[in-house]
Amino acid sequence: KFDEVVSLYDYILPDFKVTSTIDFGNVNKDSLKEFLVDYTNNYTEASDNSAWFNDIKQCALKHNFADMKDYKKNPEMYAGNVADAVKFVRFAITGRTNTPELYTIMKTISKDTCINRLNSFITTNL
Repeated sequence: KFDEVVSLYDYILPDFKVTSTIDFGNVNKDSLKEFLVDYTNNYTEASDNSAWFNDIKQCALKHNFADMKDYKKNPEMYAGNVADAVKFVRFAITGRTNTPELYTIMKTISKDTCINRLNSFITTNL
């Protein structure tokens, strides 16, 4: 219904602030912070979803987040998995762990807004 649009997609609005909390589970907070700081400092708008995912994946791997196959074999060796890393970027941007395609959301709300939301998440939660 039309009256539900704002509550479902409020993260598109320029004055949106994340007010919910997230469970960090088994993710190493120090590694997560290092990943998010690095990702934020080097964030560029990718040309497509595949390039965006490759950028975020490479940054996550650099900070000891593993591909799911490797993570399942030895979870104790890693800060988390790449899906965990993306989940925290998604949450920092939208306040949710489940949304439509994150790449499209990030392109829609602008690079500066993404960086501001990521920095806010880092300073508030880590």
